[in-house]
Amino acid sequence: MTASPSPALPDQRLATGAVRLAARHAGHFSPETVQRLLADSYLRLAETAHVNTHLVVLAERLDAERLDALAHTQAAGTGVPRVLFVCSHNAGRSQMADALLGLRAGGRVVVSSAGTDPAAEVEPEVAQVLIEAGVALQDAFPKPQTDEVIQAADIVVTMGCGDACPVVPGRLYLDWPVADPDGLRSPLSGPSVTRSTPTSPSCSPLSRATELSPIRIRITRLNRSAKDEPMSSTPAASVLFVCVHNAGRSQMAAGFLTHLAGDRVEVRSAGSIPAEQVNPAAVEAMKEVGIDISDQQPKVLTTEAVQASDYVITMGCGDACPIFPGKKYLDWALEDPAGKGVESVRPIRDEIKTRIETLIAEIDAQQEK
Repeated sequence: MTASPSPALPDQRLATGAVRLAARHAGHFSPETVQRLLADSYLRLAETAHVNTHLVVLAERLDAERLDALAHTQAAGTGVPRVLFVCSHNAGRSQMADALLGLRAGGRVVVSSAGTDPAAEVEPEVAQVLIEAGVALQDAFPKPQTDEVIQAADIVVTMGCGDACPVVPGRLYLDWPVADPDGLRSPLSGPSVTRSTPTSPSCSPLSRATELSPIRIRITRLNRSAKDEPMSSTPAASVLFVCVHNAGRSQMAAGFLTHLAGDRVEVRSAGSIPAEQVNPAAVEAMKEVGIDISDQQPKVLTTEAVQASDYVITMGCGDACPIFPGKKYLDWALEDPAGKGVESVRPIRDEIKTRIETLIAEIDAQQEK
């Protein structure tokens, strides 16, 4: 691998770790590459650190994780499945999910976690919750999300920060609406502790059992999927969305399903009387939630598209869609966004997202049978 000249180390104590990591990855990465990533890891952690005492050790650990992920990507994704959990601060939800999946899956899944705006430390109350559940965090620390770890992941699970996480083709993206435990109160820790980060949401104290339960349930399902089902590029289902002009509703539905299901589902959309372009208000509404459909073009409905699909979902044009045996037909009664401004399109967009999430759950349930 060709690397640019490495920068000077921001702390000379990093030199020992650089030598250690270079020896571990000899033959794969040059010492310059190792040192460059190590310096970057140190500087990223230093941005949020309150105390620099352990920064050298933590930077080496973060660099090791990034190099391992980079090696995995360059080896064309061989080996066990890799799961990345991302939340805002990597101090609560994603740390709990990381620890629980690591415990349940053992060495059958490689687990990582990161934050879009990492905190200085893991919430003490979160560590206490996991200890009571029989899980030790083992010196876990908040980490920034990095390109190497995202690229290496087979499954990326976001928890309230989906728009801030880069979308890499071929990955399965899940968004878990789990409450933020920032300020979580433990009966053993006294008053609720709230970080002073300006962007932190205001959260009321939560029951520890209530907080951990939804993550534990989701981890159980994810672990079963990651262990028992091989990562495959074969779609679990093919879905066709059809509306009159293929300019609004069906385009938004296709955008959401592609974004949320990744390559697990083959997605098509078409119109019985296609328009000349996608509705600009629909494009803007989707852009607000981090999905770009501006490059899409309305397409005419064909018999071949219907025949190739497992699900055919119509939105106001059911009679124009050919009926073939063995297909599942659904008709979603959605308001037509044609001629409406973005303010009026937003509720339609949000209803479509809700329906898409239900559809994905149905497809997943069919796969488990």
